[in-house]
This record gives sequence, structure tokens and C-alpha cells, in this order.
Amino acid sequence: EETIKVTLVDNKDGTITATPDKTGASVVFKNTYDADGKIKFTAQKKFEGRNLKADEFSFELKDKSGKVLETKKNDGSGKVEFSEIGYKLEDVKNSPFTYTISEVKGSEKGVTYDSKVYTIKVTLTDNGDGTLKVERDVKDSDLVFKNKYEEESGSVILYKEDSSDNHRLEGAQFGLYKSDGSEVGKYWTNYEGSIFVGGLPYGDYYFREISAPAGYDRTEDLFRFTISSSNTQAVTIVAKNSKHHEEHHEEHHEEKRDVLGAVRDVGQAVLGASRGVLGATRTGDDSHALLAGFISLGSLAGIFTWLIVWFIKRRKRNAAA
Repeated sequence: EETIKVTLVDNKDGTITATPDKTGASVVFKNTYDADGKIKFTAQKKFEGRNLKADEFSFELKDKSGKVLETKKNDGSGKVEFSEIGYKLEDVKNSPFTYTISEVKGSEKGVTYDSKVYTIKVTLTDNGDGTLKVERDVKDSDLVFKNKYEEESGSVILYKEDSSDNHRLEGAQFGLYKSDGSEVGKYWTNYEGSIFVGGLPYGDYYFREISAPAGYDRTEDLFRFTISSSNTQAVTIVAKNSKHHEEHHEEHHEEKRDVLGAVRDVGQAVLGASRGVLGATRTGDDSHALLAGFISLGSLAGIFTWLIVWFIKRRKRNAAA
């Protein structure tokens, strides 16, 4: 707004002279033009393995030089919303602008962090009506970060063996429990005499035998073990079973009957040979027949003695087992 003072003078001739205090050259109106625009980035966090918590993960918005412009965290739904960025007309000459959005890597155990870095180019154009056209080459729907949670875990393998000869036993049932007594599951030894359990979270556990293989006594032992980061391979446990005492007793009886039968046969053979020798002596048979009889008698006596010794040693070994 400009104020102009005008002086009027009567010319006495029917005219008036008007004189302004400012000339047209000194009255100037100056107009200015500006324009503005803005943009806002919104990313999304997707989480597998367990429920996502609000403010659990952090994300950085950086400019082209790598300077962190803002750090934001996700909300309960996974949305990551950055503040608006404003532009003026003078920013058009510096267009395009480049930004990056990335996740800040955390240290929570079991979490796999997303290493993607999204690069976004923003171009400015003057619309000529006081606004700027702000265009981007990456949409918000493409700004997705995926994380996965896997509880740190390990595995265990249990072998079931005969206590006498260590051969593997099929058909034993074991219960697996946490250290607090809560049950993890029940398992049977397979045809290889083993049980494999994987995906066990870190912690302390124990196996307890529920039922033994047919013909074996169930062990009362608890087989304790720990799953931790120090386990580079499956924890190995060996559980042994002994046969029923009744079965051992029956086996001893069978062995005794077999040995006594063999002793009886040898005894009869020795008796027959003795009679042959005596007969040869009484009838005056030649010396060759007599010698053969004595040799047969000695051989049978040796076999008889060996059987008796073997039977005694076998009983001692079985008693020790």
C-alpha cells in the first residue's frame, strides 16, 4: 500500500491543477511467489514366530549423506510412521532428494533382523499455483520389514541297550520332562533302539522310562541333560536294561540240563569203552585192540573233565552278570 498526497490549486479560469507529492515512477508494487509441498514415509513391520510388541523394533530415516534424520519404532500393529518432510520452492533446484529407510539391528536372542535398506528418490516440480508436486519412486506399501523369531533350541538322542551285551533294544517307552516336571512328550525306541527329539528350547530336561522292552526290567534311573548354546550336536544319552531274573534263572536251568545231558552221554561212552577193555583182557585179545580201547577211554575221560570245568566257569560268569 502506497500513500500519495495531492495538492489542488484553483487556476481562476475554471480549471484546477492537481499536483501529487509522488510521481508514478516512484510508486512500485512488488509481488512475490512461493510454493510448498510435503511428504511422509510409513513402513510396515511383519513378525513371525510370536506376537509383535509395540516399540519393539527401531527404524532409521537417513538422507543421501547417511545422516540420520529421524528414528522411529513400530506400534502394536507393526506400523512405522515417520514425521512429514516439508519442501519450499527453493528446494526444487536441488531435486531429486534421496533417502534411505532401514531397521536398526537389535540383540534379542532368537530374532532374525531384516537387513534390507530401502532407497527412495523424491522429485519436486512447481505446479505454478503455490504448490509443489512431490513424487516418489517407492510406495509405502513396498516398505516392508520382515523379522522371524525362532526360540533357540537343540536336540537329544537316547539309545536303549542291553546291559549285558550292549545291543540296542526296540520297544521301550520313555517320558521326556522339563526340570520342573512338566511333560514334553512320550516316545518309543525304534527298530534301531533310539529316540530322537529335536526343537527343544534351551533348558534342563530328563528322561524317565515308562515301560521296558519285553523280557527286561524297567530302570528307575532318571536320565538328566541340558540343552544350551554349548551343544553343537545332539545330546547323547545311553539307557541300559537288564533281563528279568526269571529269564536268567530259566536260562541257567536250560544250560544245566544241556550240560548234564552231555555228561550223561560221555559217561555212557566211557562206561562202554571200559567194558570193551575189560572184555579184551578176559578173552586174551591182541594188544592192538587193547591199546585202542585204552586210548578211547582216555579221550572220553578228557571230554568229560572239560565239560565239568566249562559248566562251572559258565555259572560263575552268569552269576557275575
